[in-house]
Amino acid sequence: MITEDQLKIWATPPSAVKYIATRERIEKALIKKFGGNITVYLQGSYKNKTNTKSESDVDIVVEYTPAYYPGFFDMSAEQIAEYHRVTIKHDYTFSQFKLDVYKVLLDEFSDKEVKWHPKCIRVLKNENRVNADVVVCFTHQRYTDPYAFDAVGIHFFMDSGEEVVNFPVQHHKNGEDKNTETDGKFKDTVRIYKNIMQALVDSEKLKDEDAPSHFIESLVWNVSSPHFQGTYVEILKSVTGKVWHDMKLEKDPYNNYKKIHELEWLFKGNVVYTPIHAQTFMGKVWNFLEV
Repeated sequence: MITEDQLKIWATPPSAVKYIATRERIEKALIKKFGGNITVYLQGSYKNKTNTKSESDVDIVVEYTPAYYPGFFDMSAEQIAEYHRVTIKHDYTFSQFKLDVYKVLLDEFSDKEVKWHPKCIRVLKNENRVNADVVVCFTHQRYTDPYAFDAVGIHFFMDSGEEVVNFPVQHHKNGEDKNTETDGKFKDTVRIYKNIMQALVDSEKLKDEDAPSHFIESLVWNVSSPHFQGTYVEILKSVTGKVWHDMKLEKDPYNNYKKIHELEWLFKGNVVYTPIHAQTFMGKVWNFLEV
């Protein structure tokens, strides 16, 4: 059976020294080029303090703010047409912005250290820094009618043309609030689950894609705060059991699960991961705990 001492080790975040150095060098180079037209900040596990020692990457957002891409929430075709009628398009495109960022990073580092990826630009690690995924994006505004938007996030395009919209600021705030409500146990618990996931992958009981980091974090966030009380072993049993039972197909509490930013449902709409993925993962965790 897994011990409390082992869970305490897994609950502890790694050192932040190399993450800080990586972000500062990239930010300085980009600000020199783009000035006040961009905002540079962190997102993902390191920003949200749910990273583990096995997660050696840092996600750095480079957001172009003078222009935005729209999203349309519960709007009719007529409303969307009206939005386009009254809106003037910006002439600086996402593809040009990503190329410009890529050139800046090539000048700052080298072609051996900077790699173009379909979703980001990667700066490779060395003895002084970690791998950095530089997420190039525009501001996103989610419109509820042709003249008003209710949420602001980030918007970028894969090389395939697929659009990606996220809300990292809201995600971070809601994660911080949950951590405060649970006296710091929320983030500790997420790190433990991620370490268990890594152990399950290493033992070939799951694959990396079966339960990625962001999916695990979302599942844990949806569990109410009273489940985060007691020892880490007790918390793991309580949270694992709660999620597993919520995912059972003869009931539908999973329909109330939200993404951490609370602007989209976790299991509704165009989603990749389903309640079956969640139940399978939690079942494996339960067996791992040998309870």
